[in-house]
Amino acid sequence: MIHSITKFVFAVLAATSFSIPSTGVDIKSNFAYWARTNTKIIEGWGLAAAGQKDAPTEIKILPRNEKGFSTLYLKNHPKGNSFLISHTRIPATAGDELILTGEIKGGGKAFFTYCRYDINKRNCGYVKNIPIPLSDEFKSFEIKLKIEDPPKDKTRMINIAFTLEGGSRELYLKNLKLDTKRNTENESLGFRTYPAGRLASTPTMDIEADLKNIWKDIPAGQGFYLLRNSEFEDASRQTSIKMGHDGKRLYLFTRCDEPEIEKLISDPTSYRDGLKADDQVEFAITHDRKAFQRYFVSNSAGAIFQLRSSLNVKASGLKGKDHFYTCLSIPLDGLLPDQKRVEFGKPYYFNVGRSRYAGGAVIHSSYEKGFSDKEKFAIIRFSEKAIDSGYEKEINEPYYSHIKLNIDKIRKETPECLKKLYGEYGTLDNDKITQIMSLVEKSKKTESISEMLEICHQRQDIDSTLKRAVKKVRFTFGRNNEIISFHVNGAPVSPGADGSISCELAEGVNNIAFQSKPGAKINIKLENHPETNGRWRTVRDVENTPGWKNANFNDEKWKIAETDRDGKFVCDGYARQLILWNRTIHGPHRILSLTKGWNISENSIDSMRFANYSPLEFELKGYTIEFSMPSGLKPGKMFTIDETPEINRKYNPNRPPLKISAEDDPSRNGYKKYIFEFEDETATNSGTTYTFLPLELEGVKAESEFNVYYARKGNGNFTELVQIIPFKVLPPVNGRRTKVVKFIDEALTLKNISPEFYEKLFSQHVKCGLNMWKWCSGGSNTAQNATAAQEVARTYQAGAESPASTALYPIWGCDNLGNGALATYILSTPGAKARFFNDKGQWDKLSDEKIKKWKNISKFNRMYCPAFMLTEGRREFITAVKNDFRDYWLNTNPFADGFYLNWENHAWDELIQDDYCFCDRCKKTFRKFASIAENIDLSDDNIKKNYKNEWYKFRTNLDGQILGLVSIAARKLGKHCYIYTQTGQMDYWKGTFDGIDIPSPGLPGNGAPDSRMQQYLDSSMRQLRDNTGVDLIIGQHMVPTWGANTSKGGYLKDSIESKNGFLDPASFKARTVRMIASLHGGFSWWGTYAFNNGIHYYIGEGVRLVHDFEPLFLYGLRDETLVASKDIAYPNLLVLKRNGVPLKNPETNQHIVKNGRIVLGSERLVLLFNESENAQNVEIENLKLSGNSWGKIWERGKYVKNPSKMTLTIPPNDLLALNIIELPEK
Repeated sequence: MIHSITKFVFAVLAATSFSIPSTGVDIKSNFAYWARTNTKIIEGWGLAAAGQKDAPTEIKILPRNEKGFSTLYLKNHPKGNSFLISHTRIPATAGDELILTGEIKGGGKAFFTYCRYDINKRNCGYVKNIPIPLSDEFKSFEIKLKIEDPPKDKTRMINIAFTLEGGSRELYLKNLKLDTKRNTENESLGFRTYPAGRLASTPTMDIEADLKNIWKDIPAGQGFYLLRNSEFEDASRQTSIKMGHDGKRLYLFTRCDEPEIEKLISDPTSYRDGLKADDQVEFAITHDRKAFQRYFVSNSAGAIFQLRSSLNVKASGLKGKDHFYTCLSIPLDGLLPDQKRVEFGKPYYFNVGRSRYAGGAVIHSSYEKGFSDKEKFAIIRFSEKAIDSGYEKEINEPYYSHIKLNIDKIRKETPECLKKLYGEYGTLDNDKITQIMSLVEKSKKTESISEMLEICHQRQDIDSTLKRAVKKVRFTFGRNNEIISFHVNGAPVSPGADGSISCELAEGVNNIAFQSKPGAKINIKLENHPETNGRWRTVRDVENTPGWKNANFNDEKWKIAETDRDGKFVCDGYARQLILWNRTIHGPHRILSLTKGWNISENSIDSMRFANYSPLEFELKGYTIEFSMPSGLKPGKMFTIDETPEINRKYNPNRPPLKISAEDDPSRNGYKKYIFEFEDETATNSGTTYTFLPLELEGVKAESEFNVYYARKGNGNFTELVQIIPFKVLPPVNGRRTKVVKFIDEALTLKNISPEFYEKLFSQHVKCGLNMWKWCSGGSNTAQNATAAQEVARTYQAGAESPASTALYPIWGCDNLGNGALATYILSTPGAKARFFNDKGQWDKLSDEKIKKWKNISKFNRMYCPAFMLTEGRREFITAVKNDFRDYWLNTNPFADGFYLNWENHAWDELIQDDYCFCDRCKKTFRKFASIAENIDLSDDNIKKNYKNEWYKFRTNLDGQILGLVSIAARKLGKHCYIYTQTGQMDYWKGTFDGIDIPSPGLPGNGAPDSRMQQYLDSSMRQLRDNTGVDLIIGQHMVPTWGANTSKGGYLKDSIESKNGFLDPASFKARTVRMIASLHGGFSWWGTYAFNNGIHYYIGEGVRLVHDFEPLFLYGLRDETLVASKDIAYPNLLVLKRNGVPLKNPETNQHIVKNGRIVLGSERLVLLFNESENAQNVEIENLKLSGNSWGKIWERGKYVKNPSKMTLTIPPNDLLALNIIELPEK
């Protein structure tokens, strides 16, 4: 089974939700006939009319004009009215506003109206008609009206209609556009709302008992979405919630369906050392979508984690056969942040998320940004009354609609479509067809949601079974009369009439075992797979080894068969061979991150990281992997074990091979086989190691395609059937170097990369446009790479910049500069030293807890009092830090552009026991900061118990101010400070206001900056700009596969961060452009050694676009209202505009001069993104243009006059950039 990112949530809305205050509605207004019929039915519209016998109403679609717009023609009959009705149901409530625009012409009278539907979808009648003026020529119209409730019901949905009075009138309609503007009072619309009522009694937290006595009749919130693509999780892995209160505590009861319950993981330390990745349920709640949210976690073992609070939270858990439960109990007093109290009937905002570790990759909400997007939180309302299960229909309407759609699909399934769907897997037989068709018949008879859910569950189980592929194979024998019995995966198989054996291999590891006459010379071959020839182990007797027919039997004591050139061997009596088969390169026992193929640029280098592990229950010894490559492609220079420092030979993120050899591939013309042999303990069953394979391509032209082949071997009788990696050659890397925007090459260094390849890699990064290299210098990082100084010099000579990392100094203390200026000043100055929580920490002695945690080594040892340094010691602190910068870090990197400081520290860090600073000065400052009365006890313990979150904000704010002083110290040396921390640390960023030069948050950090992330990027940018006073922000993007999960099964847990779960190199062009259009200053690529699969090329394409319009990206203001379109909108439409620009007239290529001075104009850049796999046609209207405007698609053709209305085609998985210049009127 291939697992997707398994973070899914209750609150996240579908892409078509109405969480945005004003949004366009697709009413199929560019009229077209319905493609599924041969009749003239218009898609999305219907016609109702009276008096058809006298003279039928005529309706048709006129041909599209040159701009691609269709016109609807309707001719009414003489005696009655006709009604043109839109079939699109639109969520709406009283007070919302409809805005309908379009173009119309005709005679007689036309009207606009809408029909209302209640929560049960009952028709509640039309509202009064609103007239639309008609004339003989097309005229634009705009109608605005407020939604009303019917007399006895509440409006929940509407659909619009047009009325044409009788009299053989003609009506023409085109270019319709419908927008909805939500009444801010109707906050629940578009959000799932859960009513938390009073429970019949207080839960005992004994889940088994409470299931029967408490939770049985409480409404369940069903239908969790996957965060990565906003699609519902499969029914077999769904999650549901129930909530209620007893007047004192909120109870959150969760059921998590889990088909792989045996793989369930629970943190053995119960989160004592901080939040760990396991199967868990996350709960966030707040009183204000713009405020901090409370955050709680529980798992199936009843462990509890809470962020920045010390509430008396309780939890319990229970495992079932194919599911588990958790129950959280949280005091209502303290449930909300900012000391807000729960009020009955008032809306609050929450989300529930589930991290599914059993299913493969797990992503916490801190990485999957969607979980914490409070703009999409669901609504919870507390009620004094009990809530019964009858509310489930209202709560779960989105999910139930999804289930009904799935049932409709099941009802339409036929044996023919099943054969087409599952043909490639080789698993569909008559029994499975009968089983599915039985469900089809059952689905046609049911109207019950519970029965529909069960049918979907069963259908998905069958689907999962059928997608476990099998491969039909054939074994041939030279002398099959020597074989006594033959088994495949423990099942006996008999030979056919020709003496061969045909059988099926399952996807995964297969055991081929047979018994022969002792001493028989066997010549057995797997047809079309010579890689398996002669790879057997043999033994005389199996009397004491009953498991020998099973794949996971360890046969290391069996003798490796001695074979001749043709693969013949002498069998001692019993023999075994293990065959691994993956249907594709992204099968369950893959070596590459999820990818469908590989890209590499013409005359370039690339790197392919492959995973080493044993798919068996024992180690693969004598492990090798063979790659067969065509001429023109070859491995780059790699270190072998002999060339690797001994300390790095067991380095799991990049394990060097023991030996590399090459030979011509006899089975493939023009190919060479490269054999990588590894030492033992490389491919174990207890963990995962990785090897970076450098690739160099030369002499192969762009658009060429070829295959690379590989197979793994080990233990003498384990063989992988050859896998095929399809390669495609991209054009040469062709980036540019921007002047101001920073594209930062970060964490390039990886152990065991050869200097030769390292230099080529760095050179290619420069080609794709990276213009700054973040070199880690100082502290324990000084000697991390033997060629670091040379690389810095080369960077400088190439024109790139290189900030020096200060190894967390001074914000995490000055332990790494024990004799430096700051440490000396602190030691000699009363009041400068930090006082630790309850005096646990000491200046020169680490606590036992700290010694266990690497983060603590430099965090608090030799720590100063921040309040002292911000007041009395301010000048001396700045001077000391300046001197340490000069005397230490600039000595190791004299060409540094500035200093890079990593601040990820905060008060009450769960890993830290010795928090600071609790001196009298800090407490006095805290009392004022938090407005705490003088008579309130501020002992260390009372602060932690009653003011934990307030202290967090206070200390975080102080740290932000400290970084302002550090930035001053850097400026005194003519340097910048690049300040890094998490984006969400807004209290910290507030403390830096007007004090730092370049904020460099982890924005987005993990997570793909695509359309799903755009709102988060923009809202974060607004907050950062407001809180720091800085307009240009440098973000961060983690390169997929930069990390190495070395745990068992770690190769399955890569964080790819794409919508379909597969590595998507082409998206990196759009990612690059989105980041700069949002943050303006640049961003760092973290883990650039992991650029692979042609990512260099696509980054270069994006950087080149930024380079060509750098002033717009730097200083252009975003304004998406400048473009109107029914085909594309934010977040796939971004617009940048700047005024006061000296522009040239495209006709003359000359500036416009008036009175001897250049006349200034304005320019804009319209960015149109297409994240689908198909080309997208869009019609756009550029608004508010001057009369002398010109437009041009980037790198296409010339500027054209008057680009107000344009029809464009956006290539698949790409973007278009439209540059518009507005010149003064002549």
